[in-house]
Amino acid sequence: MIVAESRQDSYKGIESILGNAGAAGVHRAYFLYTLFWSQAGARINEMNRLGWDIQSVPVPKSEWVRGIKTKYVLRSKPLEVSPSEDWFQKLKGRPRPSAEPLPDFELKP
Repeated sequence: MIVAESRQDSYKGIESILGNAGAAGVHRAYFLYTLFWSQAGARINEMNRLGWDIQSVPVPKSEWVRGIKTKYVLRSKPLEVSPSEDWFQKLKGRPRPSAEPLPDFELKP
């Protein structure tokens, strides 16, 4: 059973499990019946809202376990930027363009 101190611990655990599985994914039954973790689906939904891309993928009928028909596949993780890094440069791979001041103008009625 997974005992997480916090949701962040749960997210790290799920990310680790799915990351190790790669493109093969992890059957939802693994979380329920091997780890006895009934809230994994709720944590995965939260993770998707927070920037992860974890897809629920149907498995062939021969792989169904007790009526569970899906596996989870980690497609991407959210961008992690330390306080000393520029998020733009990390995301784009190039320096942030310099901001040119806007020209002065007047509105005429």
